[in-house]
This record gives sequence, C-alpha cells and structure tokens, in this order.
Amino acid sequence: MTRTSPQRRLRADIAQTRAELGVTVQQLAALTDVTTRATRAVADTAGRERHKLVAVKDPAVHAAAGTIADKAPFARRRLAASEAPAPIRRLLPLIALAAVAAATTTVTLAVLNP
Repeated sequence: MTRTSPQRRLRADIAQTRAELGVTVQQLAALTDVTTRATRAVADTAGRERHKLVAVKDPAVHAAAGTIADKAPFARRRLAASEAPAPIRRLLPLIALAAVAAATTTVTLAVLNP
C-alpha cells in the first residue's frame, strides 16, 4: 500500500501540473492573439465614441430645432409673397419638415447603429 500512495500522489501532481500548464498556455495564446485583442480594442473605442456622439447629437438637434423655429416666420412670409401656385406653397412647409425629420433620423441611426 505504501507503493500506491506515492504513485497516486505523483500522478495527482502530474495532473495538477498539466492543468496549470494548460492555463498558462491559454494565457500566452491569448496574448499572442492579435486579431481578438484588436477586435476588442476597436469595440471598446467604438462604444466610447458612440456614447460621445449621442451626447453631442441631442444638443445639436435642439439647436437645429431652435434655428428652424427662428427662421420659420421669415420662410412663411417669403412663401406667402412668392408667385408659386397655391398647392405648391402649401406643400413646401411639409416638405421642409419631412427633410428635417429624415436628416434627424439619419443622424440618429448613424450614431446608434454604426
């Protein structure tokens, strides 16, 4: 029984050493896996930049809305004085609003879904 006990301990030590070496090899392989490390770095950077863009987008949208509101009375007066037919004059403000909505949606989608 004394012979099996040291043999079992030796085999257990060998198994533990193999497991530790396996972990060490995996850690070394992770360090040399440039593609994965670069992909993670790009994802981290993209997340930070997306957050910054969202923080900038909201004030920009509000500023643009304020600018549009400021220019709307001038545009109305100019449109009323134009010689364009009435059906076109009625459609132009709607077209302008649709263009602003499309631009805002495009910016939002570009920021949130790069």
